[in-house]
Amino acid sequence: MLNLPQPALEFFADLSVIVDKPQEVGQTVHGMRRLIPILGGQAQGQGWTARVLPGGADFQLIVTPRLAELDARYVLETDAGDLIYVQNRACAWRHRNSPPGSSAASRWTRS
Repeated sequence: MLNLPQPALEFFADLSVIVDKPQEVGQTVHGMRRLIPILGGQAQGQGWTARVLPGGADFQLIVTPRLAELDARYVLETDAGDLIYVQNRACAWRHRNSPPGSSAASRWTRS
C-alpha cells in the first residue's frame, strides 16, 4: 500500500452563485450530459471580495442516478480588478437510502 502524506488544505472563499435552469445536452455512452449556466454571484475570501462573472458553467456527466462527475468553470473579478479563473472538479453522489422525492435525494454530495 502506498503511504502518501495527507494534503494540507487551506480555505479559499465562500461563494454564492446564481445559476440558470439546467440544459440537458443528451445521453452519451458515458452518461447524460448536462450543463448549468452561471449567471453571476459573489465570493468572499480572507481579506478580499470578488464577483462571479456571468458566462461560466457547471458541466455535468450524470453517470448513474446516484453518481455524477462535475466540472465547474468560471471567472472571479476581485474588487482590485484582478481576474481569477476557477475550475472545480468533483465526483458527487446521492445516498442510496434517501427516499425518492425527498430533499436528501435531490442533493448531491461532492468529494
